Amino acid sequence: MKIKEYYINPTIILNEETHEYLNTVTNSIIDLKSVTNLVQNIYPFDASNIPPAALEFGIEKGICVHNRLSDYIINNNIGYCDHSANGYPIRTHSSEFNWIKRHLDKIDTLEVYSEVSLSNGKYNGTFDLLYKDLDDKWHLVDFKTTSRLNEDKECLQLKFYEQLLQDNFEDIQKIDYFEIYNSKNEIHYKFKESRLNSSEILKEEILTKYL
Repeated sequence: MKIKEYYINPTIILNEETHEYLNTVTNSIIDLKSVTNLVQNIYPFDASNIPPAALEFGIEKGICVHNRLSDYIINNNIGYCDHSANGYPIRTHSSEFNWIKRHLDKIDTLEVYSEVSLSNGKYNGTFDLLYKDLDDKWHLVDFKTTSRLNEDKECLQLKFYEQLLQDNFEDIQKIDYFEIYNSKNEIHYKFKESRLNSSEILKEEILTKYL
């Protein structure tokens, strides 16, 4: 199958409220680990030192920015968030969305796919953005809204998504560019071959040990 065909009629969807993946053909939950679960085996997230209010705000902002970006990519809709503070819209949500949007507006694409959920029978995952540029090169992109930077963790996450794409689609044998847009720090970067190779080795070790 080609990704364009799947994108029109996906068979895997993510219930964001329960964080469960559903097979729409069998109408059953796919009881497998997610990419997030697998990555956390090596890079656990410790929220013990984060004030609950700050953690909640960060989660809220991340959901807002990701949802607005997806709506913009898919429907060309600017959208907005209902969140407010002291009766006024929270500016960070819109400013971070607009920072990534400005960068995406400069990209010329042949194909573009946003928020696609997949399973390969081993694990599940949902990537943020995949697009093919005018040179027929595939770009796999993840959006981050946190001040914490961990390029090893981010690269590993993208390599797991690459495996899902390769296992599901005949037209995607290789991702050419792995990229991060961090809206909190306002930086965009790609991963070099050396880090990609290290992440590929670590990915295989995790699959062997934890699945």
